[in-house]
Amino acid sequence: MVILLQSSVFSEDVAMKVVVNQPFLAQSGESLAGNALVFPDHFKLYDITFVAYGFSRKSGDDFDSWLKPFQERYKADSNVFFVSIPMIGKLPKWILKQMKKGMKRGIDVSLHSHQMIYSGNAKLYQDYYGFSNKKRGYFFLVNSEGTIVWQGEGKSSDDLLKELFLISDSFLLK
Repeated sequence: MVILLQSSVFSEDVAMKVVVNQPFLAQSGESLAGNALVFPDHFKLYDITFVAYGFSRKSGDDFDSWLKPFQERYKADSNVFFVSIPMIGKLPKWILKQMKKGMKRGIDVSLHSHQMIYSGNAKLYQDYYGFSNKKRGYFFLVNSEGTIVWQGEGKSSDDLLKELFLISDSFLLK
C-alpha cells in the first residue's frame, strides 16, 4: 500500500488545493518600490487584489498570460490591486539585495510597487495552498476582507480569463 503525503517537494502531477473561501495566509515584505506590503491588511485598501506566486523563472509565461490581461483590463480602476510574489527561499541579505537590484533594472518602474520578493521559508505557503510544481504560476483573487474568492494555476485561457473577469467585476459593482 502506498500513501501519498504532500511535502515541500514539487511534483508536476498534483493540482493546487482548493482554497476558495479560505483566508489568505499572512505574509509581508517590501515591494521593489520600497513600500511595505502586509497581507491580509493590504487587501483592505482595495475591493479586489490579484496575487501571483512563482517559484522559478519558468513560471514567467504563466505570469504573463494572467497578469498582462488583468492589468490591461483594470489599470484605470483604483479599487483593484495586483501583486507578483516571487518565492525565492531563504537567502543571505546581500544576495537578496543584488537580486532586487537586478529585478529593478529588468522590470518597468511603473510595476515596482506590484512586485514583492519573498525570501524565507516557503514550505508554510506550499503546504497551505498546495503549491506543488516549481515551474507553474499560482494565482488568487482576494477580496477586501482577505478571503480568497478565485484561484488558478498554470497558463490562462480565454475561458479562464472570462471567469476571472466575471468574478472580479462582481466585486467592483457592489
